[in-house]
Amino acid sequence: MKTKQSWSYRAGRRPNSVIVEERVPGGPLYVRVWDNSARNGNGNWIRRSLGHRDRDQAVAYATQHADQLARAIIDRSAFASDT
Repeated sequence: MKTKQSWSYRAGRRPNSVIVEERVPGGPLYVRVWDNSARNGNGNWIRRSLGHRDRDQAVAYATQHADQLARAIIDRSAFASDT
């Protein structure tokens, strides 16, 4: 029996990409954004739960936030507390 793959979507180009993904197939969705300033300048992912399982809503969220990152409207630290 084939195992189910976890879903993911990447919006934007590096370094302004926003990734939404399932950690477990069918589970809640999470967002990831790379932050170069984390860990004393070594960089690390900012991760948080989106609090839902709606993939269409997650794609819209990633697209909107990747565009805002590319145009420097928001800072990566906004993902740590954004709802």
